[in-house]
Amino acid sequence: MNDKNNPSDINFEDLLRKIEQEQPSLAEPKKTEPPKEESPKEEPSQQEPMTSAEEFVPKHRGDFKINITDEELDEDFSPEEFQPEEEETPQIPNLVQPAIHEDNGEFATRNIDLEKEIERDRRQKKSHKTAMSLVYLACVLAVSGLLSVFIINTAQDVFGLAKPDQDYEINLGEDTTLSAIAPSLDKAGIIKSAAMFRLYAGMRYTKDKVPAGEYLLNSKMSYDEVILELITESTEAETVKVAFPEGLNIVEVANLLEENNVCSATDFLAAARDEYGFDFEAEIPQNELLFCRLEGYIFPNTHEFYVGENPKSVIKRFLRDFQKNVMTAQLTERMKEMGMSLHETITLASMIQEEASNLEDMYKVSSVFHNRLRDSHDFPKLQSDVTYFYAYNTIDQNIEIRN
Repeated sequence: MNDKNNPSDINFEDLLRKIEQEQPSLAEPKKTEPPKEESPKEEPSQQEPMTSAEEFVPKHRGDFKINITDEELDEDFSPEEFQPEEEETPQIPNLVQPAIHEDNGEFATRNIDLEKEIERDRRQKKSHKTAMSLVYLACVLAVSGLLSVFIINTAQDVFGLAKPDQDYEINLGEDTTLSAIAPSLDKAGIIKSAAMFRLYAGMRYTKDKVPAGEYLLNSKMSYDEVILELITESTEAETVKVAFPEGLNIVEVANLLEENNVCSATDFLAAARDEYGFDFEAEIPQNELLFCRLEGYIFPNTHEFYVGENPKSVIKRFLRDFQKNVMTAQLTERMKEMGMSLHETITLASMIQEEASNLEDMYKVSSVFHNRLRDSHDFPKLQSDVTYFYAYNTIDQNIEIRN
């Protein structure tokens, strides 16, 4: 070919003939020939006539042409070179994306989000376990606390510990039992639990009968003391009437009670130093120099007592009588008009009564004393002999009993 840039038309028959010439027949045995020196190939001249393909191609194939240039014709053709390329196996993208560097310096990745979620779940489970543990601990502590409070309160009630020193008077018109009287003791404040009292009495004592009578009980008493006080009282409920005339001092009242077998004088004087919860007791001075704080508060009257009665019960009888007869609205208003306290009024009335022998003389003595009190400049002292005799005959002679 002289001009390579101008391709010539090549018949298919010529192409087949050329291929047959270059490749020997498969039927003939292959002969080994010594290698020959290759001569330079001459390019076919474009002017040479092309051999017709009719000699090699049957008529029924038909005439057709393919335009192929010499450059496109590859003499070293190998079928292996034209094997179809294997398709690359598509790679599954990694779910964990590469870290993306943000402008704010944080690394937002899916695996970090997953780790955060796992950590959050772990913390939530841990928090739940901690919360349940705290709830369980709180329940245990609450139950333990309630049980401890119950045990402590029950022990204090049974043994009379940490309770106020308060007297209570119980009047029974007819015989009863410990179980039946338990609610009354609870209501009065002597015990805190009627059910516990019944249980304790049933387990400790076979005797359950409580005789009719009047009983003086104290809130500081233990269950045993209360029960023994109730079941050992005389079933006969023997009583005695005692008259207390005007002008008796506290020692004379104590001796009169002892003479009538109500109670001993010493126990009565000792009980007279206690408080009994009456409102007027707040006006009695808390003075250790007083021989007896209830001196003058034993109202003269006739009282009926039980033989062998508790001295505190006897004193409460006297104080109720005093409140009823002295602490009236009229007398209370009169004390305010005179500008005197209750204790000053009682002390002056005791002196007037001791100075006079009858009611008429009492008015005269009262007038003299009030005049001296109004004119304290001329009369700095009342100059009453009964105060001296009271100290000498009553206090000095009974100071040991008082102490």
